[in-house]
Formats: sequence, structure tokens, C-alpha cells
Amino acid sequence: MRKALVGIGLVMMVSLAMAAPTYSGADGYIIVPSVEAAYGGRFGLSFKYTPEVPLTVAANFSPLSQLELGAGIDIGTRPQSPLLLNGKFQFTKQGALGAMGEIGLDNTGNFFSLYFAWQEGFNASGVGSSGATFIVGYTFNNAWDINFAIGFQRNFLIPQLYIIADFSNFPYKYGVGAPYASTHRGILNAGLRFILTDFFSVDFVGLDLMDGNRSLMVGGNIYFGLWGGRR
Repeated sequence: MRKALVGIGLVMMVSLAMAAPTYSGADGYIIVPSVEAAYGGRFGLSFKYTPEVPLTVAANFSPLSQLELGAGIDIGTRPQSPLLLNGKFQFTKQGALGAMGEIGLDNTGNFFSLYFAWQEGFNASGVGSSGATFIVGYTFNNAWDINFAIGFQRNFLIPQLYIIADFSNFPYKYGVGAPYASTHRGILNAGLRFILTDFFSVDFVGLDLMDGNRSLMVGGNIYFGLWGGRR
């Protein structure tokens, strides 16, 4: 019984902490948001190191359950990278509507997108579970208007370790593009997320793996419950 309770606790822990702030601040995989919004009162903060940027700070906050607001910015780029904004409303267990905004801070242009996300879980052998999020969206003022993306996660070897990956036909920012994210082809990112505690996780990710200018990202994610409780 004790072992069963410990196992249940570990699965609950990773299910609560699997998602982390993406580059735009939305809870999700790497650049692709997930369907699930954080529980009401939770604040998430992420620091990502990539040699070409070099530092990204992203955060999200859920003032109410099912509603999430996020923001992110790359620090140290020239011209200055835009401020990335994200809002998400989870209207069912499997579905969410979201909006992404990009405010140019160095006369690099503003962009706005809407998206619909749908999440599916899969039965999997071994520890934990697998799941995928499918996204379709539209960017109103960019030549590459219609957006498609998929995010995937899978427990790997131990309950605290996840394989995470996402694939999209759009980058996480437009005005000052990342040197490792080509907008003219699909962008594949994949790596590992270590759930060290229910309030801290670490990411090791390869970025734009299908292109010659691929890169690496190392990130740390922190979660605070300001009020309320976990769902």
C-alpha cells in the first residue's frame, strides 16, 4: 500500500509540473502551448539559456482556474527582441482558445495571432502517460498566416523524467527572428524535462533540429502557488 501511495504521488507530481512557461510565457512544451491552464493562483517563472540569445525570461499567471496570462522576452539581443504576450482560456478538459501578441520594442513590428488547441492522451506502457496537443491558428499581419503545431510529452524511464517535443510552421517570434528558427520550414524542437520537485524543473532541449543552424537550450522553471490549490 505504501509503495502504491508513493507511486500515485509521483504521477500526480509530474502531471502537475510537466508543463512550463514557453518562450512566450504560455504553459506548454518548448514553444508550443499546451491546452491545460495552471490552477487559479499559480505563478510560473522560467529562465532559458541559448548561446545565440543568450537569456530568455518568461512567466505566466493564472488569476482564475482555466484562465492564464503569460509574457516572455529575450534579453541581450540587438535590435532588442519584442515583448511576447500570451493569453489562454481552457474551456473544456481537452480544448483551449488562445492569443499570442508580439510588441516590437525597437521598431521591429507588432504581430497578433489567435489559436485553437486540442489535447489527446494516449495509453502507454511503463511509467506515466503520453499526450499530444494539436494547434491551428492564424497570424493577422504576417506573410505566413496560417499556423499549425503539435506538442508531445512522454514519461521516460522514471516518473520524474519527460521527453518533450514540438513541431510548428511558425517561430516563437517574428520581428527579430531567432537565428536557429527558420520561418520558411518546419521547426522541430525536442529534449528532456526533469521534474525535480513539484515547484522546480529543468529542461535540456535541442532547437530547430532539422536545420543546419540548430541550437541548444538549458532552462530552469519555478512554480509558486500564491493562493488556491492544485486541481
